[in-house]
Amino acid sequence: MQRIKKAVKYGVVLAAALFLAGCSEGQKSDVQTDRQEDVQEDAGAGYDLPIDEEEREEAEQECAAMLELVKEIYQEAVGTDAGRVLTADEAEAMAAMIAGQGDPVTTFDIYQDMKNYEAMDAFLLDCENGRSGEITEYEVYKDGSIGRKKFVCDGEELYVLSVTASWRSGDAKAMGEMSYTRAEEWDYTEKGWFFYKLCTPGYPEVTEVLYSNAMLRVKPYDAECAEISRKYLEPVAYEGNNLLWSDWDPENMAGIDYNGLFQYLYELDSGETFDSSLYTEGIPAEQFESLMTNYLPVTAEQLREYASYDAESGTYAWIALGVGNRTKSVIDLSEPEAVDVEENGDGTVTLTVEAVSEGTMDDTVLTHRLTVRFTGDGGIVFLGNQVEGNTLEKMPEYVYRIQE
Repeated sequence: MQRIKKAVKYGVVLAAALFLAGCSEGQKSDVQTDRQEDVQEDAGAGYDLPIDEEEREEAEQECAAMLELVKEIYQEAVGTDAGRVLTADEAEAMAAMIAGQGDPVTTFDIYQDMKNYEAMDAFLLDCENGRSGEITEYEVYKDGSIGRKKFVCDGEELYVLSVTASWRSGDAKAMGEMSYTRAEEWDYTEKGWFFYKLCTPGYPEVTEVLYSNAMLRVKPYDAECAEISRKYLEPVAYEGNNLLWSDWDPENMAGIDYNGLFQYLYELDSGETFDSSLYTEGIPAEQFESLMTNYLPVTAEQLREYASYDAESGTYAWIALGVGNRTKSVIDLSEPEAVDVEENGDGTVTLTVEAVSEGTMDDTVLTHRLTVRFTGDGGIVFLGNQVEGNTLEKMPEYVYRIQE
């Protein structure tokens, strides 16, 4: 897929400063701390940029006003349970209310369309063509807080002014720390994904790389594909299991990481968060095999052969995902996005799925064709997966959850 790339331009004068401040990916430099502080104070560092007092006041007032606007929806949703998170539908209702003010609005649900997307689309296209402008966008988060981001383009560089408003006890509002930062790089793809990476401090100010990537869906997404992705693909995704990024079919089931897959099928099946403390002694065979055979064309006998199974205790091994059993790959934290639905003559459906990676700012890290059957009770059976091209050859070898 042809992609539209936009890299931030750096001047010769600023090159050394950005190199030291973390806006560059170059080799670390042994500079003195006082020199590093001087660079940070310079606007060329790209982060902790000065904020005009009038701009600050406007951002806080507008963000607080949006929080107040959706107060009734929020209170009805969470009730007295301050720790409860919003459902996708509740967040959508809040977004619709805010969108009535005319600004673009998104939620934490990446499969939900951006409200008033036309304005954001026009702004980004103008930025690509070197035209200056600005736009304010709001985001509804899972905890019910509201984020306000003002994107400013000066014709060359893109900047982000960000602040968040949330509820404390009662009717008290809390404003998060405001930041004004330059985008180190950004990308607006033909599919409508807006990726950006903000400038952050570098060595020696910090010793670990700070994650500053973000992505927003701008252009509308097909409703059928969105529902399939949200309901059936996102719960499984690519982290901690290889169901969607390995080649398999009913005749070739041995390579699936069944022990790693269990927790994700559990959440897909129950709609509840997986509680690993319940399985410290292993997963009972009846529960494990019932779940797997319900979602995959595999038998209990095959599971005992292919998965890590202890016949003496009658349990399948379980261990949480950690450093030693995690595959270090860009696909690991990517999100599955169905882009085509093809009905087959035998009642099955083949989905074309693309993995979207915020970390690498790529909306097609991997493409695979997933064959499924939707059941009459709203369920799904996964029947086979085929990764297109030679993508798997370029990726690290998959690390199985249980090391034997």
